[in-house]
Amino acid sequence: MRSVDFRHVSGPAAAGLDESRAGPPAPRPTPAPSGAGPQGTGRGRRLAGCALLAASVLLGACGGGGEPTPPPPGPPPAAVPPAPTVEAVEGDNIVTVLEKSDGVILSGLAEPGSFVQANWQGLIRLVTAAANGAWSISILSQEVPVAGATTLTVIATNSAGDSPPTTRTITVQSPPAGPTKIMALGDSMLKGDENDTSGNQCTAQFPATSWRSFRGQLQQQLTNAGYTYDFIGSRSLTPASGGTDPDHEGYSGLFVGPINAGDAVRDPDPANAQSCRDRSTTPTSDGSGNGNLIDRLPGIFTTGVDPDLIVYFAGWNSVYCDGATTPTDTSTTAAKMNQLVASLQALRPNARILLTTLTPQNGQTESQTNASIPGYQQYNQAIRSLAANNANVYLADLASNVSIDPSEYWDIIHWCQPAATKMATEIYNVIQTQNLMNQ
Repeated sequence: MRSVDFRHVSGPAAAGLDESRAGPPAPRPTPAPSGAGPQGTGRGRRLAGCALLAASVLLGACGGGGEPTPPPPGPPPAAVPPAPTVEAVEGDNIVTVLEKSDGVILSGLAEPGSFVQANWQGLIRLVTAAANGAWSISILSQEVPVAGATTLTVIATNSAGDSPPTTRTITVQSPPAGPTKIMALGDSMLKGDENDTSGNQCTAQFPATSWRSFRGQLQQQLTNAGYTYDFIGSRSLTPASGGTDPDHEGYSGLFVGPINAGDAVRDPDPANAQSCRDRSTTPTSDGSGNGNLIDRLPGIFTTGVDPDLIVYFAGWNSVYCDGATTPTDTSTTAAKMNQLVASLQALRPNARILLTTLTPQNGQTESQTNASIPGYQQYNQAIRSLAANNANVYLADLASNVSIDPSEYWDIIHWCQPAATKMATEIYNVIQTQNLMNQ
């Protein structure tokens, strides 16, 4: 066993050894023969010295001496993370004008807890991967890179370093050239009866001058704001007030969808029930009215008819005939409205769709009309739900946000000019705040 010679301990540490024990200092030990340890009272000094030497990492153990023990090894260095995954941006790595207006989400998987850096054409964002590895970064509309082919590079970083990069090419589409193409799509309330221009005031007495559409005043407000636009459609009727673009797709007496033989009809009279079915499935001989919009869509959206924005108002003809008693009934006007929007999106997936709720009947609030006509409430709820749950569908809530005096109605539902102007203002406000124009 190797002995420890404390004669080589000097300085303050050596003094500290002597002062740490009570009693007089022990005599300096006599060097022991080779292979022997210190003698006599030097044992206490030996133990204290061993403690000091252990603290100084000169010896590894004090239980009777021995060779120094090296410190245990630390944890092995972490490996760099694997390359992160990146979900296809907007499903196809193409960002349309419509998708850009709603902002873009970048997402994927990376090593849990690692730092994820996304560099999209110089726009850099950082986020920490969650415990399950998921990461997500929201990019605002105004932050999306300029149109064209862009590069997205994503890396994950931990204490060992950076992962291999994952790269994607993202195509950002540019807005269409020229003015915003707007299609006004719906029934007689959207079309208007604009021929009588002798007066724009309505009275509570019937008949008044003629009912009005919001189209003309909407055009005027867009013009005043500096937007360029072109209303498109196969039908023509110049508005009596405001703008003068005559094109539209409005049909008198139009139904949302067909009322089939098995569908419940609100009017119990068999003749009236059959009339609802006939009018909903058969257009007038000149094609200007009745029939239903679901069946008309293929003939409206022919090759080359590509609106940027569709402004929709219709529903009253269906609601008055709708006899379904529960919202889940597939024959309800609400269910057919869901089908209509799905068909519109399939035909023109890049078009922005602005839906409008139905204003209440003359002399009633929305809640009063809800109580008197159950299909009205179900229909407006469907409109609101469609706008809330579809990224490319928007809402102008005329029923909730526009107050109409009874004197502003032409009949039980149609508007005179003051009411039509209010509708135009509400629709314009949504177009502006939701950035629905191309400019």
